[in-house]
Amino acid sequence: MKRVQKVLLITAVPILLTIAFYGYHVYRAISLDEENSRTYSATALSFLTSSEEWDKVIRCNPWPKSLSQQRFDPKEYLEIGSIADVYYGRHDKFGKQNGFELKTRYEKDSLDDEARSKWGAGIITSEYEKRDSCYYRSKLIEVDDEDSVTVTEINKKSKNETRRYIGKRKNGIVTECIDCRLNNGVCEDTIRITRIELDPASGKITKSISKTKEMYYGSDLHENGSFNTTTKFYDHLGRLVEVSDDGKKFRYEHSTNDSTNLDVKIYDESGRTGKRRQPQNSSIRD
Repeated sequence: MKRVQKVLLITAVPILLTIAFYGYHVYRAISLDEENSRTYSATALSFLTSSEEWDKVIRCNPWPKSLSQQRFDPKEYLEIGSIADVYYGRHDKFGKQNGFELKTRYEKDSLDDEARSKWGAGIITSEYEKRDSCYYRSKLIEVDDEDSVTVTEINKKSKNETRRYIGKRKNGIVTECIDCRLNNGVCEDTIRITRIELDPASGKITKSISKTKEMYYGSDLHENGSFNTTTKFYDHLGRLVEVSDDGKKFRYEHSTNDSTNLDVKIYDESGRTGKRRQPQNSSIRD
């Protein structure tokens, strides 16, 4: 990818965001019961689905600020030394499109010279977003080695704060990440702690613990005053078998040792059961 190549199609981002928006609200409609609270079935199923899609590796970096951003993040597709521009259609007062306007620019580079001496060997990704005729910049600085990974997010677009994500590696895999606010170089006000335990022989995950103050309400990420704790246990094949989520408990009984067979019985703490089959025909009943 060349330095000035525009890698994003003009219509790609609006289409993807529209798909994400409607997909999310369809999911929410299915997951809500008559009292507008999540059912046990939907909660249990969401844990199982996410465990199947997760690659069992902790990504020590910021969460998307909204669910719509989870589907497509241009920063993940940038090569070092490249730029990506996102354009949106411009319309006149009658609603007729009369051109295009640069809304966001992404840049990715290696840390060099003074920046390298300050942060270490790594990469820096900058994002410029236009608001009220001005461009506001945020930076993501990633320093990675064999023992650890440190990501520093300097957000000048909204909260004007600095967050740091400190990850520890074991056998090359990130097994712990601490997310905190950085104040004068000191890590304060911990927001999230994530840990996984691996079987020393097979390398499969056996347990994961997540404590976080950040939760999604609607489609946006918000911060709570206290931690929500989720603990997950996995079998010898790395499949989810039990979840404890801030007081709610679920148990997953797999019918065979075939990891490709997704015929699973799900029990909540009251003993109610549901059944999860192949993804395209998945269903669960109270």
